[in-house]
Amino acid sequence: MTKRKSIVSKLLLLMVILTLISCCFLGNTFARYISKDSGSASITVAKWDVKNNEGDVTLTFDKLSPNKDPYTGSPRTNSTGKIKVAELVNGGDVDANVTFTFDDTAAITYAGGSFEAANNGENKPAGEAEVQALFSIKFYYSTTDDAAASATTEITSKVTKVSLAKKTGVAYVYAEVIWSSDDAESGSDAGRAADQLDTWVGMNVTNVSFGLSYEAVQATQSSPQA
Repeated sequence: MTKRKSIVSKLLLLMVILTLISCCFLGNTFARYISKDSGSASITVAKWDVKNNEGDVTLTFDKLSPNKDPYTGSPRTNSTGKIKVAELVNGGDVDANVTFTFDDTAAITYAGGSFEAANNGENKPAGEAEVQALFSIKFYYSTTDDAAASATTEITSKVTKVSLAKKTGVAYVYAEVIWSSDDAESGSDAGRAADQLDTWVGMNVTNVSFGLSYEAVQATQSSPQA
């Protein structure tokens, strides 16, 4: 009985040894087909570079007065003419669409600090809205030439989209402020009330300004070349 147990134990030991040897061979076989390495994938980000070559968007104009002519039946206006206020350049790697937002109502600065504190003479208008209504602003742009005469496309606030091609796109933006005398009722008094309002403004208003901002949005995407 003891001899049989010894034989069985030897057989079991032999099977274990053979199994271990077999596993070694299999392990070596699999190892020959395994390759390992490390690295990284990288891609250059498309450059975004839309800027105003004029610096901050500022609207600076020479002094403006009302039309010098007496009322003769037609509404009277006088303007600053087109003044360059921005030069937008796209130096990036994708096209861009630019929209503008500007104030429809003028911000008025008074010599007395406020409309309420301004001269209370007989010609003072009933409210500040009458002063603001005298002034309006228009914006134009050109994508070809940096000249007022070339800036003929009018910009509508929040609506007009100016397309700037990548690398080379440029838009020259011009503004014009208009002083329109209040001649709606001038036919009945030969412009007297309108002249009085213009005179009061000339005596009490020191500055008229309009806010302007722009937003450039990506219009195309850049992909790696095959």
